[in-house]
Amino acid sequence: MKNWFELIEKYIDKDLDADELEMVKKLLANNPEFAKDYKLSVDINLAIAEKDTIILRRNLKEIHRNYKKDTGTTIRKLYNKRWHLAAAAITIFILLGNVLINNYGSSKHDDIFNQFYQTESSIMITRSADSSFDTDLREALNLYSNAQYQDAIEIFIKHQNNVISNFYIGLSYIETNNFEKAIKAFQTVLDHNDNLFIEQAEWYKALCLIKLNQTEKATELLQTIKKSNSLFNEQAGEVLTAIK
Repeated sequence: MKNWFELIEKYIDKDLDADELEMVKKLLANNPEFAKDYKLSVDINLAIAEKDTIILRRNLKEIHRNYKKDTGTTIRKLYNKRWHLAAAAITIFILLGNVLINNYGSSKHDDIFNQFYQTESSIMITRSADSSFDTDLREALNLYSNAQYQDAIEIFIKHQNNVISNFYIGLSYIETNNFEKAIKAFQTVLDHNDNLFIEQAEWYKALCLIKLNQTEKATELLQTIKKSNSLFNEQAGEVLTAIK
C-alpha cells in the first residue's frame, strides 16, 4: 500500500489544485487499492464524528476488521490535518507495529511476551489548543519513532497529566525493559477511565505482568479483556491458553 492518505485527505477536504484533482479522479477510477484507501479514510472520518467514546471504539474496531478481511493487508499510518482524528485513530494504529524479534530470555513467560508484544506506531499530532504541549509531544513522538526511547521519556514525563504522554511513557519503558514503571504508566491511563487508550493500556499492562512472571494478576486482567469488547479479546484468549 502506498502512502496516499495525505492526498486522500486533501481530496476529502476539497483542498486540491486542478492537477491533483484530476490525478485523484483517475486513481479512483482505475486503481482498486487507492479506491479502498479512499473508502477507509471516509469510514474513519465518519467514525470520528461519533462523540460517544464507546461507540467510537466499536466503529474503529469494525472498520479494521472489515479492511483486514477485504484487503488482506494491514492498515498503514493515516495522515490528516485534524489532530483529533489522529488521536482517535490510535485505536487501530495498535495493530501496525512490527513483532519484536529480540529474545529477552528463554523462559516460558518471556516467549509468550515476545510472541504477542508489538511495537506501537506513534500517532501524528498537528494541532491542539496548547501549542507548547503540541511542540513537546511532536518532538517526543518523533524520538519514540526513532527508537530514542529514553530521550522520549524525558519529554513525555513533563506532561504526565496527559493521557497520550502516559501511554507512550509506558510503551517507552517497555522498550527500555523497565516493565514495573511501564505498568504504573498504563495504570495511570486506566485510572483516567474515559479515553481511547483504555484497551491498549489493559493489553500492554497484561503483557508486562507476564514478563514479570506475575501470572495470577496477568490472568485476571486477561480474563477481563477476553470477556470484553476489546480489540484484544481474541489475543487475550490465546495468551490465557499459552500460560496454562
